[in-house]
Amino acid sequence: MSQKTSAVKGLLALLLGVTLAAGCGVPSKPEEPTPARAPQEQPLGSPSAPPRLAAGYRHSLYVAPDGTVWAWGENIAGQLGTGSTASRSTPGQVSGLWGAVTVAAGARHSLAVLSDGSVWAWGDNSYGQLGDGTSTRRLLPVRVSGIMDAVAVAAGESHSLVVLSDGTLLAWGHNGPGQLGDGTNVYRSRPVPVVGLTDVVNIAAGQYHSLAVRADGTAWAWGDNYHGQLGDGSSLARKVPTKVVGLVGAATVAGGYRHSLATLADGSVSAWGDNAAGQLGDGTTLRRTVPVKVKNLGGIAAVAAGYVFSLAVDFDGAVWAWGENSQGQLGDGTPTRRPLPVRTADPRSAVAVAAGYTHSLAELPDGNVLAWGLNNSGQLGDGTTSSRTVPGRVRGEWPTTPPPPSEEPLALKPVPVAAGYEHSLVVRADGTVWAMGNNLAGQLGDGTTLHRGVPGPVPGLTGVAAVAAGSAHSLALRSDGTVWAWGSNGSGQLGRGSYSDSFTPVKVANLSEAVAIAAGADFSLALRSDGTVWGWGVNWRGQLGNGTGFSAAQPVQVATLSGVVAISAGGAHAMALRQDGTVWAWGSNSDGGLGDGTNIDRLSPVQVRNLTGVTAIAAGAYHSVAIRADGGVWGWGYGGGNPLSGALPVQMQGFTGAKAIAAGVNSTAVARTDGTVWTWGGNEFGQLGTGGFSASAIPVQVAGLVNVTRLVTSRGHVLAVRTDGSFRGWGNNDYGQLGNGLGARLTPGRVSPLQGAVAVGGGYSYSVALAGDGTVWAWGDGSYGRLGDGTNNRRGTPAPVSNLSGIVEISVGGDHTLARRDDGTLWAWGYDHSGSLGNGTSGHQNTPLQVVGLTQVSSTAAGTSHSMAARADGTVWTWGHNQYGQLGNGTSTYTPNPIPAQVEGLTGMVAVAAGSTSSFALREDGTVWAWGGNNGGQLGDGTTVDRFTPAQVVGLTDVVQLATLSRSTLALRADGTVWGWGANLYGELGDGTTTPRPTPVPVPGLSDVRSIAMGLQRGMALLGDGSVWTWGWNHHGQVGEGSTTNRSTPVRVLTGAVAIGSGSLHSLAVRSDGTTWTWGYNGGGQLGVDAEQPSPIAIALP
Repeated sequence: MSQKTSAVKGLLALLLGVTLAAGCGVPSKPEEPTPARAPQEQPLGSPSAPPRLAAGYRHSLYVAPDGTVWAWGENIAGQLGTGSTASRSTPGQVSGLWGAVTVAAGARHSLAVLSDGSVWAWGDNSYGQLGDGTSTRRLLPVRVSGIMDAVAVAAGESHSLVVLSDGTLLAWGHNGPGQLGDGTNVYRSRPVPVVGLTDVVNIAAGQYHSLAVRADGTAWAWGDNYHGQLGDGSSLARKVPTKVVGLVGAATVAGGYRHSLATLADGSVSAWGDNAAGQLGDGTTLRRTVPVKVKNLGGIAAVAAGYVFSLAVDFDGAVWAWGENSQGQLGDGTPTRRPLPVRTADPRSAVAVAAGYTHSLAELPDGNVLAWGLNNSGQLGDGTTSSRTVPGRVRGEWPTTPPPPSEEPLALKPVPVAAGYEHSLVVRADGTVWAMGNNLAGQLGDGTTLHRGVPGPVPGLTGVAAVAAGSAHSLALRSDGTVWAWGSNGSGQLGRGSYSDSFTPVKVANLSEAVAIAAGADFSLALRSDGTVWGWGVNWRGQLGNGTGFSAAQPVQVATLSGVVAISAGGAHAMALRQDGTVWAWGSNSDGGLGDGTNIDRLSPVQVRNLTGVTAIAAGAYHSVAIRADGGVWGWGYGGGNPLSGALPVQMQGFTGAKAIAAGVNSTAVARTDGTVWTWGGNEFGQLGTGGFSASAIPVQVAGLVNVTRLVTSRGHVLAVRTDGSFRGWGNNDYGQLGNGLGARLTPGRVSPLQGAVAVGGGYSYSVALAGDGTVWAWGDGSYGRLGDGTNNRRGTPAPVSNLSGIVEISVGGDHTLARRDDGTLWAWGYDHSGSLGNGTSGHQNTPLQVVGLTQVSSTAAGTSHSMAARADGTVWTWGHNQYGQLGNGTSTYTPNPIPAQVEGLTGMVAVAAGSTSSFALREDGTVWAWGGNNGGQLGDGTTVDRFTPAQVVGLTDVVQLATLSRSTLALRADGTVWGWGANLYGELGDGTTTPRPTPVPVPGLSDVRSIAMGLQRGMALLGDGSVWTWGWNHHGQVGEGSTTNRSTPVRVLTGAVAIGSGSLHSLAVRSDGTTWTWGYNGGGQLGVDAEQPSPIAIALP
C-alpha cells in the first residue's frame, strides 16, 4: 500500500502499490543524492511523472501513454471498472476514463486522477472509500465529491487519500484506528481534511494507517500502530498525524500491511513496523517502532510496500526485493523468504514498481509492464492464473511507445541575441557583443552603471558565439567553450565563486566545453559538449536541478541529465531537451510550468508528461512552450493571457509550421518555417507586435516582419534575428533596450509638443501638467484612468484631460490626480481602490469627477492612497485610505472613507501635503502639523510612532511650503532654506549623510529656494536664479546629473526653470520659455517619449 509521489501530483499509494523513480518528493534537507549506483542516462520514474502503475489485493492498474486506464485481476467488487464483476487475466480498459495521469489501488477499490484535477473511484464502497457520499459498490467510475484540483491519490485497504494542488490532504473511507487523520474514528463517505498537515508532497496508505511527507522533508503517520508502523516509538494508534521519529530529508513513503518505508534524499531507505517476514530489510525479524536503515541498499529512487514484503527501484533501474516470498513475489526465481534485499531475476531496467498483496509489478521504459508472484485471479495479466517467481510480461494492448521523435538530429545553434528584463544583447558577425538598456547592475558590461539607449560594445569580449540575459546579468559563450558573465551577482549567478557584482565580463569558474547557455532571473545554465547541464546562482526553488535547495556561486551539475541538446531558463525554472525528443524540467512549479501535472517545485529534473518528438523549447516566467517535429506548438503553466495553460502540455490548435519559439512573462512568440512571426498572450508593452496593446488568446501575425530565424523575449520586449543577420525589436523600451535612442534619461530632455505649462507633477509612471490657460495635460501609463482622457491607454505624448478647464492647481498622487478649479471645487480621476477620489465610491475613473461636498478649496494634496484639501475657512478635510491614521480622525482602519471628512482641531490652515501614509498641514503662522504613518520618522516629532491626530512638527517655524513622499518630508522656510526629516536611506534629506532624522535638519548649501518637490526617496529644489537642484535616489537617472549614482547633497541639473515637480521615479521642470523637461525612469512613457514600440523596428549596430 504505497506509492510514490512526485511531489504532490504523483503520489499515490495503494493497498500495496507504488510507482516511482529518481527524485520523487521534495526533500526538506536539500542534499544532492549520492546513489550507490551511478544514474542511467535517463532518470527513472522522475518526480515529474505521477505513478502510472498500481497493485491492489489481487488486481492491477496501469495508465497508458494515451491517458486511458487499464485493469486486470480480481473483480469481485467491480474494482476493474469494466461494468461487470468478471475477473480478467489480461488487461481491459476501464470504461469512460480519459486523460488519466495517475492511479491507486486499494484492497478492492480503485482510484484515478485526471488531468483536470478530478478524482474518480470504482469498486468496493462498504466503508465509503469511493468518496461519493454513499456506501454503494460501483462497477464503473464515479467522481469523488468536491475535488477539482487533485494532484495525487493513495489507497489503503478500505480508505483513500488525496493531495490537492495547495499541498493540503483529504481522506475518506474506513477510519477504525483513525487512519483518516481527522481526530475521530468515524467512517467518512466524503472527503474530510486531515488535521494539521500542509505542504504535503508525498503520501502513502497502508492497510489501516496513512503516511505523508511534507515539503520540509519530515514524514508523518497516523492510524493503526499496533506493530509500530507509525514510527513514533510507540504502539499507540493515532487519530491525527504524528511525526515519524528521526527521519531527515524524507522524499517518499510507502505503506504495507503493517510496515512502512521511506526513501531519503541521500538515496537510502528506512523502514519500520512489523518485520515478521523480514520486510524491513535489516537482516532481522525484529519489530521496529522507529525507522532503521534497510541494509545493502543505496541510490534508491522509489519504494513500494506489499503485504509483508517490500520493493525498491534504484537509479539504474534495478529492482530489489525483500521479505515474504512464498508466492514468488520477490521475483528472484525462488520461494525463499529474504530478510535482506535481493535483485529480481529480470535484468531489464524498470522505471516504476508497485506491490500488491502477494504480487508485484514493474514498468519498463518502453511502456511494457512486468508482473510476478501470486496469480490466482489473473493479477499478473499474462492470460493465465499460474503464479510466477520471475518477472513476465503483462499482455497489454495499449500503445507501448510514444510517438517517435524527429528523424532529423537536433542541432545546437548558437543564439546571437538575448533579452533580459530591461536590457538586450546582440552578437555581431565579428564575434563582438553589443548591449543596450538598463545598466543599474552593470549588465551592459561596459564598466559603468549608466543606462544606454543605443547599442554599445562590451569591452574585451571577442569570439563570442551566443549570449543570454537574466533579470540583471548577462552571459556570453565564446567559441573556445568558455562562458563569461557580468552584471548582478547577489545570488552567485555570475559563477565567479563570489557574490559581488561585476561591471565587466568575468570568466565563469570551472566550466569548459560549453556549447549553449541560458539565463534565468537570477541563475545561469550551461550545456556542455558531453550532453550534461550545469547551473549556478539562486536555487531556493530548485532551479539548479542538483537535488538541493542551496544556491551555488560556481557551476554544479544538474542531476541525472545526459544526452541534452538544448536548454532554456525561465524566471525560476529550467528545461532541457534531450536527443530522444523528450523534455525535462526542474525548479519552480507553482504555476505548472514544469508540465508534470503538478504544482510542486522539483529540485531535480522530471520529464514533461505526454510530450515527445520535441525539436525546440522555451521557458517563460511562469509558463513553458515547445515545438514538436510536426511543427505543432504545445504549452503549459501560467501565462496571463496565454491560452496554453495548465500543469500538463496543451496543443495550440490549428497552428503548424513552427520552427523557433520564445516565451516571456505572459506572452509567446513563434517563427514559422515561412519566416513569419506569430504571437499571443499579454500585450501591455506592445510585445505582440501588432501595433496596439490588446492581448490575444490566439496567434496573431506580426505585420511586416519576414525572414525571421530566431526569437528571444523577456518581460515585455521581443528581439528577432533575420536571415540576413539583421535584428528587429518591439515592445517595452523603458530603458532603451530596443536600441533606438529612447528610454530612460539621465539628464533632462524636452517634452514635445507641450508648451505653456505653469505647473507639473508625476505619479508612479505618468505625468501631469497645468497649462497657463487652465487646461490640464497628461501622458504616460494610462492604466486605471490615470490620464483622465476617457481611456486606460498609455501614451508617450501629452494630451488634454477630458472636460477640464479653469484649473489653478494640480496635485498628483501615486495613481490618481486632484485638480482645483478657480471656483473652489475639486476634481479627481484615476485609481480609486481606497476611496481617494472622494466621490463616494471606490471605482476607478478615467475622466474627472467632482469631489463631493467640498467647496471653497484653497489647497489640495494627493497621496498614495488618500487625499487632502484645505478650505478657505482654514479647515482641513481628508478622505481615502486610513490604515495608518492618515485621515487624522483619531482612528486607523483598513476600511476606506470615500467621502471628505473634516480633521478636528485644525484651524488657520493654508496648505496641505500628502505622503504615502502620512499627512501634513501648514498653518498661516508658519507652523507644520503632521499625522499618520511615522515608521521613518517622517512626522518630525522625534519618534517613529504613528499618530492618529495632528501634532506639531518640533522646532519648525516660518514654513511656506511642504513636500513629502514615502517616509521623508521637506519644508521650505520663508528665509529660502530647506529642512528635511524622516528616512534617509539614499541621502534624500540632502544633508550629506544617510542617517535618518526624526526631527528637522537643514539641507546644506541651498539658499534663496523658491519651491521644493519630493519624489520617491529624492528631493528637488528650485532656486531664485532658475536653477534646479536634486538629490537622493538615482538608480534610474532621476537625479538628472548624467549618472545613476545616489547623491546625498544637492547637485544642479537645469537652469532657466520656473516650476518643478516629481514623480516616483522621474523628475519634471518647466522652463521660463514654457517648455517642459523630464528625466529619470520612462516605464510608462512618463518622460513624454513612447516607452513601447508595438511594431517592429530595426536595431542598428554601429
